[in-house]
Amino acid sequence: MKKNIGSLDRWIRIVLGLIITILGYMYKSWWGLLALIPLVTAY
Repeated sequence: MKKNIGSLDRWIRIVLGLIITILGYMYKSWWGLLALIPLVTAY
């Protein structure tokens, strides 16, 4: 089955997920869990 995601889109989602994770950790906020959405969809 062919994946429906381009390589650029995948990298954008991974970078965005990592940024949200880092910000959530820095501010000690549960909003960092939102990073799971772009990270899971990137994989």
